[in-house]
Amino acid sequence: MDKEKLIAQCAKMMSEQGHAKHIVPGIAAYGGYLIGRSLLGSFIKPLTIFAVGAGAGILAYKYRDRISEKIEPAVQMVVEQAVKFADIGKDFVQEQKERLSDIVADIKEKEEDAAKGQ
Repeated sequence: MDKEKLIAQCAKMMSEQGHAKHIVPGIAAYGGYLIGRSLLGSFIKPLTIFAVGAGAGILAYKYRDRISEKIEPAVQMVVEQAVKFADIGKDFVQEQKERLSDIVADIKEKEEDAAKGQ
């Protein structure tokens, strides 16, 4: 059975049984829901993000003493790790500079030897 015949048959059955008067408002209501969701969705998302941020800010201010007591050791540990990584990074960069200067010195020495040999 082809799609158009099936749709026509369903429409005929619904109209004979009086279901059409219930389906049309349902379709209209669903269409209104979709339109409202798309329009309000763009407004509600930023509003929700703002509300969550404001709530978090209020709670953070209210319990700032407790939070600072708990976070202080963690922050100290993070800072210590950052200093360690910075030292490791400095050492690595210094090693690379030394290697590069050794390579440049070798190249210059070879060029001087080649110039003397000619």
